[in-house]
Amino acid sequence: MVDANDRVDPPCARPKLRWAEPLDGVFNDPTMWVTAHGGAPLPPDHVVFSRATDPGSSITISFPPAPLYVSQSASIRQGNVRLDLAGNQWDLALHLEVGPYYGHPQATVANGTINSVAGFIAGRPTSEGHLTLDNATWSVSSALTIGSAPAPGSAGILPGAFGGAGSLTIENNSEVDVGGTLTLWQSAVVNLTDGVLTAAAIDNGGKFNFTGGTLHVDNFNGELRNVGGTLAPGTSIGTTSIMPGYFQFAGGTLAIEIGGPGAVDYDRLITGLASLDGRLDVSLLGRLRAVAGRHVRYSRLWQHHWIVRINQSAHACRRAAMGRIAALCQRRAVGAAAI
Repeated sequence: MVDANDRVDPPCARPKLRWAEPLDGVFNDPTMWVTAHGGAPLPPDHVVFSRATDPGSSITISFPPAPLYVSQSASIRQGNVRLDLAGNQWDLALHLEVGPYYGHPQATVANGTINSVAGFIAGRPTSEGHLTLDNATWSVSSALTIGSAPAPGSAGILPGAFGGAGSLTIENNSEVDVGGTLTLWQSAVVNLTDGVLTAAAIDNGGKFNFTGGTLHVDNFNGELRNVGGTLAPGTSIGTTSIMPGYFQFAGGTLAIEIGGPGAVDYDRLITGLASLDGRLDVSLLGRLRAVAGRHVRYSRLWQHHWIVRINQSAHACRRAAMGRIAALCQRRAVGAAAI
């Protein structure tokens, strides 16, 4: 039997395995799978979870200890599914997708690492899918897309008028690392509550809830509101550009690293508009550490401009350009942060 969430692949398609029943089980148990070859998942297989679960219930797929799990891709299409990796690593040669069709899956990846080339959550106009990372790491080497463009001709009233509805929640010390662009369409939500999100770029056309954890991003396209997390340009020294604006509330933190006066020695934040509250957390690197305990002063010169001075009087420093982190002063070890 084939349902709406279990397509018939053409004969030339890669092998597909489907989790047989809405029951807990062990990933490498061949009796839990419906498959042509009759065995446990093999590296060329496309792994599918498409069994609906009763409201309020869930199934857990456990991964016994192994050097490495390898599959072509994984698709979670229905039900409340928890993948407990138990410290293992699962490498996907193609993608991880959640909610690609008409189901409404609630998926959780816990206690391990998934590596994939791409990621899709609710990738079609009428689809819905939700993924939570719980003490887990998901590394996406290229692009991660949440939601989709609206259905053509939907005119704001037909199914798919607002695109796929997807969400990604990062909690309990989890990490998501996107080598390319993380794209949020209109009905997409990212909840960063704990852990780390790193991306080369974020295109925010949906809702980005930044209530905890740490965000490293080179380019953020959209308004970023930091309610309770930490924005840290670069994974070490780096630059973050946010357009049109960055708004930091009382619970938010801006973390800046300063290693010297050179243009590549300090973090930069470039933004069109800014409203700053909360905390400025400055870390001194290299030779600046030696003077950190002697004299560090923070001055808020105006609403959008912070300056940090180390071992220098005010008259020895020049103001940094509006809208960027800059090192100040030429004499001795001096760094500054400004927005």
